[in-house]
Amino acid sequence: MVSANLIKNFFNIPADASRIYNLPGSSAALFLSLQKAPYIAVEQTEEAAAKLYEDIRFFSELFKEDAAALFFLPEPNGPGASGKRAEVINSIGDDSSIVSSVSAVNAPVWSPERLKTDSLYFVKGQETEREVIEQKLKGLGYKRVSIVVERGEYSTKGWLFDIFPSTSENPVRVELFGDEVDSIRSFDIESQRSLNRTDSLLLLPAAEPSDGGDEIASISDARRFAIDLQGGRECSADNAVLLSRFDLRGEGYDAGLIPIRGLGIYPDERKSIYDITQAIKSLVKDNSVVIVSTSGGQAERVKEILFDGGMVAPIVDAGQLIYYEGNIAIV
Repeated sequence: MVSANLIKNFFNIPADASRIYNLPGSSAALFLSLQKAPYIAVEQTEEAAAKLYEDIRFFSELFKEDAAALFFLPEPNGPGASGKRAEVINSIGDDSSIVSSVSAVNAPVWSPERLKTDSLYFVKGQETEREVIEQKLKGLGYKRVSIVVERGEYSTKGWLFDIFPSTSENPVRVELFGDEVDSIRSFDIESQRSLNRTDSLLLLPAAEPSDGGDEIASISDARRFAIDLQGGRECSADNAVLLSRFDLRGEGYDAGLIPIRGLGIYPDERKSIYDITQAIKSLVKDNSVVIVSTSGGQAERVKEILFDGGMVAPIVDAGQLIYYEGNIAIV
């Protein structure tokens, strides 16, 4: 549940604001989902960053904003995480936003330029020497084993290369005919049976860059938002905008959110779902209220409950919410 005035307030926050406070719950995600320019949002932990990422995606879809340009950058933690980090860097563009943690943004990453030159790209019919393939695999952090069982491993026997990509669920078998790529197919680890054939394969790194790599700041100059951190330096940005979920007044801009806890709306604060009608009646006396539902069916159910309690709450398209003049709505 959010205030409609809050959404309008978000668009009135000065562009040079260095701190925005009173953003409890998922309201920081709501604020970020409404940003038109690309950004990098940094939480203290990876768990908090993952939650923020999912909340931003939810609000982006709700308000019909483009969520395709939003990426989650995990912390370095083995071949799978390294592959995902490289995949993010390989996919971002000038309009992309990133959600991450302090440790993840401060850890070096592969630069887009190096990913283009160092990544291993197989194409059926392409000619490539076995020695070059193995050299590139080692450079990308893949480890040679007798039988591949985990991401980041490879084995070779004669004209066959079994490789477990850092970004795939299944390993891949690349078969050469001389120096020519003859076939590329994924296979099941247990049965060794082929699953799918493909004409091309891109292998991204299975480890962090051994030479130190680049900082994320050198790859993206997007605006930084630091959520409940001590300062921008924690996320390698002295000019980061500090977002706080707490009502710690002082320098900065008050988002004006009214905390829901204590109003009799949460399940542990009421006896029945029907009790929320009285709580919302009290709330709308001085505020405009928007009730965010996770589905159309849930929205209809909430509308019914409020109507039974004597309240008329229309279901409004989220994209039109900023123009809505009523004091209560369901989206």
